[in-house]
Order: sequence, then structure tokens, then C-alpha cells
Amino acid sequence: GIAGAGYVALACALAAVAFSVVIWRRVPDRFARFAAFSALLPFVTTFFHEHDLLVAYPAVIWCALRTGSAMRAVALAATLLAGIDWLGMAQRPAGIAQIVLLGVAAAAAFCALGEPPSNQLAPAIAAIALLMVAAAAAAHAHPLPVWPDALRRFHASPEASAATVWLEEQRANGLLARSPVWAALRALPLLGCGLLAYLIYRRSADYRTA
Repeated sequence: GIAGAGYVALACALAAVAFSVVIWRRVPDRFARFAAFSALLPFVTTFFHEHDLLVAYPAVIWCALRTGSAMRAVALAATLLAGIDWLGMAQRPAGIAQIVLLGVAAAAAFCALGEPPSNQLAPAIAAIALLMVAAAAAAHAHPLPVWPDALRRFHASPEASAATVWLEEQRANGLLARSPVWAALRALPLLGCGLLAYLIYRRSADYRTA
């Protein structure tokens, strides 16, 4: 339920803060630290739209310019996990083709930066492509209500706070209904953000030991 999700969110936020401290102490480059912090920000923010994940793009740029070989393939996969509107597939099934094309554009932009594209990127591209097919099929079978279209006859109490009204609107709209598919689609961008931050830390550690 909501309480369990809250505990998971709190645990993720605490882990992100702890990892940020490690990055602050062990990553010497200022922009690398900033990029890693930008990727971890979604874990400590209470509410995010899909377009708000643009905040993680400094991490994408850093990884595109600084990673190589197998690590670059993981960075590309992380970029697409963070950059694709996975939940939007369930909320706007008619826009799945557009979401796919935007994902292709993001992959092309990543490949245009840093090292020339190599065959090592092929497994990451294939894996994300298969994931997109599976996600699109699952999203089409489990559509997510659109706020505020599904509110119907919702009435908020005049004494309720803005946060309470927003919570009740989400509940009335059906956005808080239990759905493993919706939960997985929401988790994919966070997985990508976490990977981006880890790659920055790992690559910076390699620089220190080189």
C-alpha cells in the first residue's frame, strides 16, 4: 500500500544521501560531482513529472563524454532508462510511437558524443529495444488514468491543505491504484538515474587509481 511505498521511498532517499556523501569525498572533479548529484536528485524529491528527469542530463552528458568500452554501453542503457517516458506509455498509449522515436533520438545524441560508436553498444541498444517492446505491450494492456480527466465528481474539502487535496485527487483519479506494471514503469527511470550516478563514481575512481 501507500505506507509500504513510503518506506521504500524513504530507504531510497537515505541511500541516495549516503551515496552523495561518498561521491563528495571521493570524486575530485567538480562537474562530475554535480552530474552525479543531479542523477540522484529524483530519489530525494517528493514528486517528479517525467519531464523533470531532465535534471539528470548533466550525468548523461558526462557519461557520454567520459566513458568508454563496456562502461559506455552501460551508460547508454542508463541514459535510455532515465530518458524514456516509460509511464507515459501506459498513460498515453496513442503516443507510444512518439515515445519510441524520442528514445531513438536520445540514443543518437548519446552516440554522437564522446568516442565513435562501436559494436560494444549493440547489446545495450538491443536490450533497451526489447524492454521497450515489452513495456509497450504491458502498458497497452494496463492503461493508466490521466489526471484530471478521470476525476469525475471529485470535491475537495475547503479546509484541506494543497498537499492533501493533491493526494486525494490522485487517489480519486486512480493513479494510486496497485499495479505491478505501473510500479515497474515508474521504477525504470530511477534505475537509470542510479546507474548514471554509479558510473560517474566508478569512472572517477578509475581516474584516481590510474
